[in-house]
Amino acid sequence: MDSLRGIGSEAVTDPALAGATHGSVLRDTRYTLTSNRTVTDFNGTTRSQVRTRVDRQPNDMFRADVTIRGPHAPVLLGRPPAQATLWSDGD
Repeated sequence: MDSLRGIGSEAVTDPALAGATHGSVLRDTRYTLTSNRTVTDFNGTTRSQVRTRVDRQPNDMFRADVTIRGPHAPVLLGRPPAQATLWSDGD
């Protein structure tokens, strides 16, 4: 039965179907994705830190909170330290 969703007993048999099935299952599901990445020097000093939290509501509505700090952090939101909250109503 799993092969009907693009996943066989030992491997993915159809990546596109597996992805589409996964997307359809999550479409009406609320979930939170949290990602924290910290890079430190040998002495423990923070070089780069990126923290992201995305709260997804059904119908593709979401809120994302992003915080970036450290002298070697990526310049995603402007010069670090930087913080932003992003919202979407699905469009």
